[in-house]
Parts: sequence; structure tokens; C-alpha cells
Amino acid sequence: MDFLFKKNLMRNNKLTKDETKEITKNAVTSFMHGIQHLVQYKDEERNTKFAILHVFNAVELFVKAYLGQENVYLLQEKIDDKKLSDKTASIMVLLERMRKFSEVSFEKMLEEKINNLRDMRNNIEHKRFVLKDSLKTMKTLFDVIYGLVYFTKTHLYQELLECCDNKIIDELNMVREEIFPEISDILEKANKFRQKGIRIAKCPRCLIETVPFETESIVGCLYCKRTIVAGQCYQCKKISIWPYPEEEKGELLLCDECFTHTVNEECGEIEKDYYIKERDKYISNLPKKSYKL
Repeated sequence: MDFLFKKNLMRNNKLTKDETKEITKNAVTSFMHGIQHLVQYKDEERNTKFAILHVFNAVELFVKAYLGQENVYLLQEKIDDKKLSDKTASIMVLLERMRKFSEVSFEKMLEEKINNLRDMRNNIEHKRFVLKDSLKTMKTLFDVIYGLVYFTKTHLYQELLECCDNKIIDELNMVREEIFPEISDILEKANKFRQKGIRIAKCPRCLIETVPFETESIVGCLYCKRTIVAGQCYQCKKISIWPYPEEEKGELLLCDECFTHTVNEECGEIEKDYYIKERDKYISNLPKKSYKL
């Protein structure tokens, strides 16, 4: 069994570009349907249920698209099966394999949210779902949605929100501010920093313009509280905003100015490891800066 396990992972058996494209296309469609239902959550409770089903399906498909590019055997329920089958592993098994066998893994908080979403999905499918804590449900949905946006942009080169109609995205943002009124307060706080001449950037994680910065430094998002790097891009030399790299192993941080990875993704593994170490050394030497009114 151990021999087959290792042999299957050593095989150069990956999804083709067309297969990856098809899975990603279906994931995007499911993601869009999820958002369309979410923004109509007030109309009927079933819209929340459909949002959960579609967003969770999108998570599964995006994870399969990513892992399948590594090795299709990672998608199998049992990696040591001699032949490939249509039966794939559960989402939690797939996420565990991402941690073990790929350069990328979801941050712990997002994995927990995905697990919560999976439980909701299972309850809906078994007709046991009752919307008791709507605030918690909405928080889970929004965290997973924006977590997917970041993951697909960084690792699948897919701008998810650009696939959606601008009107829907505007409605999504309005719904989020409506459900979580503290966002408006934090945006007002960010605007006061802006009036003082402090630059405000969009957080790469929660996608709200709530990251104050001035120079190269380690800062924080006023809303989601994540640690953020304001660092210089090796390509365009401008200050870019990245999530702190310890949150995901093997992170190839993306410049939000020129959309180039902070480490050239086309270089070899040895060279890539060197540049990642150099980048992390650069980040570790940046001063920490906190902003208070």
C-alpha cells in the first residue's frame, strides 16, 4: 500500500489545461450563483440556503482545480488505488492534502470557516438546516467568499469578482455593510487617516480599504486585524500590499500595483527557495507601524 501511495504521487499525472479550465469555469459559475442568492437573502430564507450550497460547491471545485494541477491522485478518495476513479475525497481530506503535498494551504481560520460551511451544506442536504444564528451564517459566507477571491487570484490567476456583474458586486458590498455596521465606522476611521495624509490601501484578505500605511513597514488591517506587509515590489519598485507570508506556506505574494509575484514564478525551485528566503528576510527587517487617531 505504501509503495502504491508513493508511486502514484511520483507519476506525472496532472489535469490538462482544458480540464483545469473546465473545472474552474464551473466553479466560477457556482460562485456567481452563490453571490446572486446571497444579495437576495432578505427575500426568502431559501436564498441563504442556495448561497451556502453554491459557495461550498465553488470551494470544492477550486480546490480540485488547484490540487489536480499538482497530481490527480491527490483528488482520489484513496491515493493508493491502482486506477483513477470518479469518486473524490471529501473537502477536509483535500485541504489536508494541500497542506501535506503542495506549496500552498489555506490559512487556519479559513479552513475552519469552510468546515462550518460544509456542516451547513450537509444539514441542508439532509433537510435539517434551520437558520438560527443568521449573523454567524453570514459571517461564514462572507469570510469564505473573500477567502476564495484571494486564493483564486493568487494561485489560479482568476479574478473572481471581475467575472461578476458590477451591480451584483455593489449589492454584495452593501449587504456586507448592512449586516456588519461596524464596517462603516472603520471606513470612517480610515478616511480620517487619509485626511491626515496617510495612504489607505485595500486589504488583500477582506477586500476593504482599511489598511493605513506610509512607507515600507509591517502594518495591520483596521477591519480583519490581519498583519499586512507594505513592501517594495522587485519588478515595479512601488510599495505593494501583501498579507504577512507566515499565514500560508510557500506564498508567492502578488503585487497589487503591477500584478507580478514578489518572487518570479517562472524560476526554478532552488532559485525560488532562495528568493523566498531573501524576501522573508527583507520582510523580517521591516519596521512595525501601528496607527491610532
